[in-house]
Amino acid sequence: MLKKWLHNIGMTIIKIFSGDIILEKKWDRYLPFVFYLFVLVCGFIVWNLYVESKLVEAKKNEYKIEEMVIANHQSSLDLAALNERSKVERLLLANGSTLHAPTVPPVLIKLEETK
Repeated sequence: MLKKWLHNIGMTIIKIFSGDIILEKKWDRYLPFVFYLFVLVCGFIVWNLYVESKLVEAKKNEYKIEEMVIANHQSSLDLAALNERSKVERLLLANGSTLHAPTVPPVLIKLEETK
């Protein structure tokens, strides 16, 4: 009995892998539908992978934007700190510039109107 049972299991496995079970059970009429489902599932998987890659790319871009905003704020703060006259003068002297603050007050030039 065990020998017969193992033989039946072996034959069933052979039928499944050879494709004979499809013809015996008349499942061949469903093959277009099965193929359609296979294509739909493959398309669904490809679409999900595409969307996931775009989301990963968007997340990376978010991190880059955050870093750029931080760098922008830092450079703005650095420039605001340089706004003090004494710091600017020290930087000019350190770089060997001959530029200095004016000592003579500005002169007003009056223009006469011509008629």
